[in-house]
Amino acid sequence: MIKVNSNDSDRLHQYQIVCHHVRKTENNWIFLPEAAATRGLLTFSIGGDKNEITITGSLLPIGTIHLVESASRVEICCNSEVNLVELWLYGRSKFRLDECRAVFGLHAWVYNDTMLSIGKNCLISDQVRMRTSDHHSIIDLATREQINFPGDIRLKDNVWIGQGVTVLKGVEIGEGSIVASSALVTGSIPRTELWGGVPAKCLRRNVSWVASHPAVASDVEAMARSLGLS
Repeated sequence: MIKVNSNDSDRLHQYQIVCHHVRKTENNWIFLPEAAATRGLLTFSIGGDKNEITITGSLLPIGTIHLVESASRVEICCNSEVNLVELWLYGRSKFRLDECRAVFGLHAWVYNDTMLSIGKNCLISDQVRMRTSDHHSIIDLATREQINFPGDIRLKDNVWIGQGVTVLKGVEIGEGSIVASSALVTGSIPRTELWGGVPAKCLRRNVSWVASHPAVASDVEAMARSLGLS
């Protein structure tokens, strides 16, 4: 691994990384695998201090990551296609992407003091949106108190998110589950279930998925073992 300051444009250019600084910033660091291959442009827009981006694996992702404020953490393990179309992180937030099957198009907003975590072997289709906050406050007029608050989003291992899905704050999606295209996910999903609709609801239980189509028997067996099934 190498450690590169976000102001070191010459070193970052070797990895097809461009950093735009919204203002004068300090102590923003990028940790990279020295021999990683590039697929295209990776852009960072930095407006705060003491942010850290750590990328591991054999490839670099492409896309744009906005570090709007300070003290956020990005951790990406990339050995396959990862397209981060737009990723916005606000103060003290965290984004973690474990080694995935592929990410075709993720738009994500991770607000102050929250986390967006995506587990191993997940498949994220294109036009997928995730938000850890409503961004604006809803006030109970009788009490004058706020009633909506941010919440982490967590995808366990082997989750498949279909095209055009939106996942909102406070959601956990269980291991091996599937979310159908264009669904709106507002509540947590247990493991090995298929959900769809607006808002999303359970369509079928005791199911999971494999990448091969038609399904290859060895893939099915490997999937079953990963879920702890004999």
